[in-house]
Amino acid sequence: MSTSITRTPRLKVQEKSPLSFAEDFSALMRKIDEEIAQSAFGSFQKRGSQPGSALDDWLQAEASTLEPLSISVEDAGDKLKVSAAVLGFPEKDLRVHVRHHSELRICGKTEETRKKPDGTEHSTRTIRGTVSLPVAVESKGAFFTVENGVLTLMLPKVETVQDAKAA
Repeated sequence: MSTSITRTPRLKVQEKSPLSFAEDFSALMRKIDEEIAQSAFGSFQKRGSQPGSALDDWLQAEASTLEPLSISVEDAGDKLKVSAAVLGFPEKDLRVHVRHHSELRICGKTEETRKKPDGTEHSTRTIRGTVSLPVAVESKGAFFTVENGVLTLMLPKVETVQDAKAA
């Protein structure tokens, strides 16, 4: 089961179909993967279309397309607190997705156009990261904020049968 978390700051997850969130996340991931594939293919062509370096081409394309994304996970009692450095990425350009209650995915893409005396400059910045969570979490009741370039997620832990018996 895959679910995504809304981008509403400091509010609980809105009651929308998890599928619509998953589709939104998947669409951005596909777009990022297509850009990496195009870059890797460009490297392949520059090498004279000689086979044997596909992995190197792909890894080089990822390195040139994606910015590093630092993600940390902390135990916060009945929740997990996840922080990620997303400086320069507006909240509207970020997507957060929890897959199978145990894997967190974050991606973002932002585009900027600047007018300069000698013309217009376009820039694109892209981030993508995945982290395995130490415990199962629920997207219901989860929320995230973006402040001072830091994405902070609060993910409620799934209550296990043992937890319920202990209570």
